[in-house]
Amino acid sequence: MQQIKKRLLELEKYCQIWQTGTFNLNLLPSKTTPESDSRIQEFRHQLTIKCPDDKTRLFS
Repeated sequence: MQQIKKRLLELEKYCQIWQTGTFNLNLLPSKTTPESDSRIQEFRHQLTIKCPDDKTRLFS
């Protein structure tokens, strides 16, 4: 649980200073990796989200 809290706090800190442009993952202290193919296959429905622009996207 502490790791999740730490990552969320890092994300919150980054978002507080992010003003314009695209989200830059390289500015986060922790590194992220995409989901594995097997996990995407297993959880495709849960990882697929309808966005505000009405497009459905898979988030890994």
